[in-house]
Amino acid sequence: MRRLSYTQVETYIQCPQKWYFRYILGWKPKELTPALVFGIAVHQAIADGLKSGSPPRIESLSGIKDPELWMYHLRLGKTLMESFEKMLSECVLKPLWIETSFER
Repeated sequence: MRRLSYTQVETYIQCPQKWYFRYILGWKPKELTPALVFGIAVHQAIADGLKSGSPPRIESLSGIKDPELWMYHLRLGKTLMESFEKMLSECVLKPLWIETSFER
C-alpha cells in the first residue's frame, strides 16, 4: 500500500494537478525557492542532530542568493534549532525512529 506524507496531502488539497505532476510523474521545480532551501536545511539539521545526539545546526543555505533573504533564513533557522533543542530536552518522549535512506 502506498503511504502519503503530510506534504503530499497538503499539495493535493492545494492543487490536485500539482500533486499529480510532482508525485505521480516525478516532476520537480527547476529552481529551488528560498523557502524550499530553508525547509530542506531545517529538515536535514534536525535529522542529523537526532542521529548524532548533538544540537541541530543549519549547515547550508547556499541555494538562497539574496543576501537579505539568506540572513533572514539563517536567523530564523538558528531560532528554530534552539527551540527544537529546548523542546526535545524537556520532552519525556524521545523519537523512536529517524528517517533513513533506503533502496527500492
